[in-house]
Amino acid sequence: MQGWKSGSHRGAVTCPPTRCCAIASTVCHDHHNIACVGVDYDDMAVPVNRMAAIEGGFVVVEGGRVLAELPLPVAGLMSLEPFETVRERLVTLRAAAKSPCWGGRRAKARLDSAQGALP
Repeated sequence: MQGWKSGSHRGAVTCPPTRCCAIASTVCHDHHNIACVGVDYDDMAVPVNRMAAIEGGFVVVEGGRVLAELPLPVAGLMSLEPFETVRERLVTLRAAAKSPCWGGRRAKARLDSAQGALP
């Protein structure tokens, strides 16, 4: 796992978290591996490990605790749940991604950060 502070794999994230939080996603254009944004390896391990349990999607963590998740078990991209359920989880996920540890910045910026994971 390469983190924000790693020497050779710095991301193009313009709004990194300010403290113990992380977000992970399997919705990563072209490769659909797990992309994770955070400042601490321990914080980043929580959503990455949770991703295995939910079989892909999005996970937002703060202080080692999962704040929100959106399971996308079909290839890490799609859900089998009804639209209403997915929408409700997405609303919760976006709110969690706008927590104070992200400096209150726009949630969508973090959720879309996985799109920058192209090799």
